[in-house]
Amino acid sequence: MHKPDKALVEYARQCGFVLQPGFNGRDHYLFIHPDGHHVNAAQSPSDHRAYKNARAEMSRLTGIHPSRKKAAKYKRRGKQSGFSMDAAKRDRNRADTGRRTEWNTNTTRPLPEHIAKRRAFLEQKFKEARAAAAETGYPYLITEARRLKRELEVFTATHVTPLENA
Repeated sequence: MHKPDKALVEYARQCGFVLQPGFNGRDHYLFIHPDGHHVNAAQSPSDHRAYKNARAEMSRLTGIHPSRKKAAKYKRRGKQSGFSMDAAKRDRNRADTGRRTEWNTNTTRPLPEHIAKRRAFLEQKFKEARAAAAETGYPYLITEARRLKRELEVFTATHVTPLENA
């Protein structure tokens, strides 16, 4: 019996299954539980997950989950015992919050001169588009004039210079 087969038989024994002597006629192992459950496992599986699937089926049928070795990357945890994922997440969230508040205080609003220049530019473009639409009557120019009018209205509503508030 191969090493993986021996490991599967040992796992089955821990779950309460017994290996039926001989094979079931198809080169499969037949494991029988005293409750009447049975599990088949190939003697030489072509699927690399066959033994894992058999183990999972045994655990599901009996509700018993025998202990198993941890993965290799978890064996050497002694040196990293001071690390806490919760503390790392908490520190990252604090840093993100600090960056956000710093960004909010350091961002500047557009200067009044820039607002006035942009408004004058939009007004000029709107007047040109409206005049061209009135001369030619092209639908494209009419929709362009409407779009510029809406953009100018939104810009005026959202960017109020301090001189206009007084």
